[in-house]
Amino acid sequence: METKKAINKALRYNEGKLDWTLLDFEALEPLVKVMSYGAKKYTVGDVSGRDNWKKPVEPKQHLQSAMRHLISMIQGEEIDKESGERHSGHLLANIMMYNYHTKDVESEHIINQFRQQYLEDGWSKEIQDRPLSNEEKLEFIPKSEFNYELLKD
Repeated sequence: METKKAINKALRYNEGKLDWTLLDFEALEPLVKVMSYGAKKYTVGDVSGRDNWKKPVEPKQHLQSAMRHLISMIQGEEIDKESGERHSGHLLANIMMYNYHTKDVESEHIINQFRQQYLEDGWSKEIQDRPLSNEEKLEFIPKSEFNYELLKD
């Protein structure tokens, strides 16, 4: 006769999930200081600059800025003259912003191919400027390549 052992703690299934304990949050302090500086710098009147970095921008601009800060660090300069914050914080901020603006780059490439196909098939050019419906996204993109974040409205 088989007996079951009592389990005295909750079951958790965390395999394959991000392990945020791998990060040293104190080491990210320069990033937070730079983001705080930017929130103040880009505030206009009563409009907060807190999320200014999330607005559309050519992602390459973040790489160019990151390179300027990296080169300053390589040349031995630790503190940015304009902000008074560490160049490493600016570097981290620009890479974070680059990642934010390019997280769906593969999915967007597929969507652009979809729009181009519509145009080649004689569909109205207005489709190029309107958001695709969820049905259109799912119809065109193979499930193995689809980024389900695109479904968030």
